[in-house]
Amino acid sequence: MQTEELVRTLAPDLSFLHVAVEEVQGVILDQINSDTIYEGAKKRGIRTAKNLVVNWPKWQRAAGRWVEQLESGSFSIQLDTEDLNRNINRVNLSLNRSVRSLIVGLLLIGMLIGSAIVSLAPLENLRFLDFLPYDVFIFIFIIAAVLALGYVIYSIWISWRKKDE
Repeated sequence: MQTEELVRTLAPDLSFLHVAVEEVQGVILDQINSDTIYEGAKKRGIRTAKNLVVNWPKWQRAAGRWVEQLESGSFSIQLDTEDLNRNINRVNLSLNRSVRSLIVGLLLIGMLIGSAIVSLAPLENLRFLDFLPYDVFIFIFIIAAVLALGYVIYSIWISWRKKDE
């Protein structure tokens, strides 16, 4: 925006956006031409051919085993899912912790908000709670606030400890 204002001040008849678009188009067209596309395709083709030559014996053995299995009438595929199971368990554990933390956090927030509302309400509106002294509501609010603060500090401490590990 500063450059556009500077250009507008120095040359009011010159459109900065138009010049910028033309320059970008020129750079892109210089970089994308038939030679660069050919060179890129050539490099990828050579890399693929090298990979094919290096891995050819492995693929040939694997194809031979598959043909033998098909000829014998039984075809088996072996999958190693050990890493997959470990990752699923890790995600499951993380999800359980997150849901548990969310539930506890929501309960603490509800207690905090509810006790704040009750502690600020006039006693005349709380006729059904006449048997409780007013200080109990303030005490519940303080306990909810301390629990919420403690939970936040505990969560931060756990996350810092996991980063160190």
